[in-house]
Amino acid sequence: MRKELISYLSKITIFTLVLAIAGIVASMYLTPLYFSQLYFYILLVVVLTTILYHAFILRSLKKGSSVFIRTIMIATVVKLFSYLIFIAVLMYLDRANALKNALTLMFFYITYLAFEIVQLMKTLRNIK
Repeated sequence: MRKELISYLSKITIFTLVLAIAGIVASMYLTPLYFSQLYFYILLVVVLTTILYHAFILRSLKKGSSVFIRTIMIATVVKLFSYLIFIAVLMYLDRANALKNALTLMFFYITYLAFEIVQLMKTLRNIK
């Protein structure tokens, strides 16, 4: 599983760099009315959460399919509640930009969820 994690880390790093560059370009061309000033902080939180989630899931693969399925469900619920708490704190601290921050988090959540699913499917195919 170490090989899979190292491969995953390299792929998520490239994916994150693409999103960071897109954020830099967007910040230059979009007015602050449309661009969240916390874009990069939200990106960092989502990336770190996704890496921890994936490592946790990879560890559960060794323990059998029923443990793996249970782990995915529990980890997904924990991740969603973590994001809910995170966005609630952001909304409380920065009420003026609450919608932009929430939409940014939602964008990153969906983007990294798709990335996570693709990578997990590749890992599962390689194991079988």
